[in-house]
Parts: sequence; C-alpha cells; structure tokens
Amino acid sequence: MLNITVPAAVVDLDKVRKNIRRMKQRLDKAGVRFRPHFKTHQSWKIAEIFSQEGIRQITVSSVTMAHYFARQGWKDITIAFPLNLREMDSILMLPEDVTVGLLISDSSTASYSFPKSLLKKSVFWIELDTGHHRSGFSVADFHILTWVIDKLCSTGAHLQGFLFHDGHTYNATGIEEIREIRYNTLSRLSLLREFLSEKYPGRNFLFSGGDTPSCSQELPMEGIDEMRPGNFVFYDLQQLALGSCQPEDIALSVLCPVVASYPDQGRAVIYGGSIHLSKDKLTVGKETIYGVVCSEEKQSDMRLTFPGDLPFLTALSQEHGVIQGTAEQILNLVPGSLARVIPVHSCLVVSNMKQLVSADGTVFETLNLHSVDF
Repeated sequence: MLNITVPAAVVDLDKVRKNIRRMKQRLDKAGVRFRPHFKTHQSWKIAEIFSQEGIRQITVSSVTMAHYFARQGWKDITIAFPLNLREMDSILMLPEDVTVGLLISDSSTASYSFPKSLLKKSVFWIELDTGHHRSGFSVADFHILTWVIDKLCSTGAHLQGFLFHDGHTYNATGIEEIREIRYNTLSRLSLLREFLSEKYPGRNFLFSGGDTPSCSQELPMEGIDEMRPGNFVFYDLQQLALGSCQPEDIALSVLCPVVASYPDQGRAVIYGGSIHLSKDKLTVGKETIYGVVCSEEKQSDMRLTFPGDLPFLTALSQEHGVIQGTAEQILNLVPGSLARVIPVHSCLVVSNMKQLVSADGTVFETLNLHSVDF
C-alpha cells in the first residue's frame, strides 16, 4: 500500500512489459530493428525491462541522457536531437566502448571540423524533414542531401544513413490520417532511395524512423530499417485519442491528494498542477482537458466524451488542479483521498515528476531524480 503525501507518478509494470513485447513483435515481424526512445521513461530500471526483452540499441534525446544510460551499461546510443556543438566536450567524455549516433540537421553543422576523437567513436545520421517541419533537410532536396553526404564523408565521418521523425502524426485526427502520413513518407523515401542508388552505387544507407502513433498501427514499413518509438511504453490520453492504444494499455497515472471538494459546484481541487502534469491538453467535445480521473477498475471502459462517466481535469495552475464532474462524482473526491489522474502526455509527466513508483512501492529513479517522500 502506497503512502502518498504528494503527487506521485505510478507505473503498472505488467502493462509496461506487454507494451514493449507487442511493439517488439510488430517490428520483428516487419524485419525492422527496434531502437526504442528512452526519453519517455528516463529510468534505468525501466530500461532493464527492455534489456530483458533482448533490446540492445536505444535512442535518447540529449547528451545528458546518453551519459545516464551509458553509466548503466548501454553501448549503442543514438542521440535523436540536432548535434549541439557546444556540448562537444561532453560527447567526447562518453565511455570509449559506447558507440554514439549523432544527428546532422543543418548545413552549418555538416561543415564543422569534427575532431578525430569524435569521428572515431561516433556514427552520423542526416536528419530528414518528412513533413513535421521541425528540423532536418527536406527529404525532396536531393541537391543539398548530396552535398551533405559528400561533406561528411570527406571528413572521415562514418555515415549510417538518414533519420526522420513523423511527428506530424501527433496532430492527426485519427488512424486514417496517420496511415496517409506513413504512405506519403514511404513514397518520398522511395524516391530518395532510388536517387541514392544511382548517385552512390553499391553504397548502403540505412533509414531510421519513429513515432508512436504510426508504430502502433499495422502499417507498411518497406524501406525503413529501424524504428524509434518511445511513448508506447506508457501511452496516455493523447495516444488514446489518436487510436494508438486501448484504455487498458495506458501504464502511467498520477496519484494526487484531494485538498478541497465542492460537490454542489461539481468541482474538486487536487494537489497536482502544471509542474506535475505539464500543460499538455486535449479538446474533448468543446472542453479543454488536462487529464481524466479514473480508477484502475474503470480504466478499461474509459471513454473520451464530455460530459462523461468520469470527471475531467479542466484547469491547472502551478500546484493546483481543478476537477470538474457531476455532484455524485465529486462526492467521492473528499479531502485526504487520492485522485488517480490519467495524463494527456506521459513523457512530460515523467520529466516533471523526476521519479516513478510501482504499485508495490518500488521507486524507479529517473534521470531527473529529486527527493520525494511517499
């Protein structure tokens, strides 16, 4: 029994294992290497579950995260974030037996004079923009891509290939739009592959993709060599709304102390604000929500409709969270009790909360651990 006094992020380890196995089976069946993104859980103990499932290559989102997992024995780490030249010394301090993948996302970085010590321990990826329009070179700009390839190879860089992130799937309205994005990406990658085979005969370039919405569907993966999904390990309301998961797949919740209750107003207040749950939101009906209050018993039947059978988290400030529901729903949220909140976005919850706890009280340290009393 957990003695929760402050907001706590709780993980269901059985669901975590099921989510990992299902994703691995899907990618194994497609003949695609599984390089999961660890930015979602940020925990070496959760990482051990991946290791137990035979995972050896991982993705991280920062040099700091690469150091964290390198200390835990991971040897093949891709930093899926544009190479930050100001962190060169920190990259060079990674253990010698770690192969680090670095991301080249613009022409200026491609022109940088990389030290030989970096070239010796690193492999390089050229980032493609396949429609997300965040960073990377246009997948259709063969001229600039040729220049970048030649520039990197002239420095002695070990070029693995091309990395992309179809992040625009997170803005999709449903599965059909996610499917359309995947087909569009495959079509554009096919044209690039055809060009590269003529320009660089005999040269093998790998293609690395990854986003949980598309990886969670039975979609074609022809021409993709590896995938890097991350959010699937926990899932969340955003993924549920996209059709990426079922309610029972969501493995992360936040237990928040109830500090005030107003049944006649259909409102309760929890100790759980934006510094715990982030400000990620969803529109359900005409209402903006930041989470759903749901017991474990009712989670499998959870539906995103407003008003609905469950109370919603409808407002957040730094420490406060405001829950809206029917008088009957609020009557169950008395001061001193705990509200179990399913968050909109699990990745930022972990980053905000610093550590995780399982139902049996096991604490899972994360990259950003700070002191919390349970």
